[in-house]
Amino acid sequence: MLVPVGHRLAAKHTIGLKEVAEERFVSLKSGYGLRRVTDKLCSRAGFRPRVSFEGEEVATLWGLVGAGLGIGLGPRPAVSAAGSPVALRVSEPKCFRITGLAWAKKRYITSASRTFLEFMRTRYKRVASLDVHVPIPH
Repeated sequence: MLVPVGHRLAAKHTIGLKEVAEERFVSLKSGYGLRRVTDKLCSRAGFRPRVSFEGEEVATLWGLVGAGLGIGLGPRPAVSAAGSPVALRVSEPKCFRITGLAWAKKRYITSASRTFLEFMRTRYKRVASLDVHVPIPH
């Protein structure tokens, strides 16, 4: 959950989604995956989000929340800056995402791809402990 600095919940680390049922939401437009996730999680919590602003990019969501135009479900900003939203973990309903990676062992991997793979291995210890290679058909 992303809330603006100074929001009544900004000092908390974890919230239940029901705690924000009456809040104004900002979200991505209908049809985007994150919007479907937002609608589904809010439904599981027993309410329909009151969306006051919509965007097409996660960075727009961060900006709208940071400007105090509502709260939103989404990934925390990678870099914290003045005006960045505060990220809270949603404890109920259970929220998570699965990230998968695949690459071909015998294909050239660019420097950027190697850097990303190393980032994923470092960031996600579970990925680091798995040495799984999924071949990509030619």
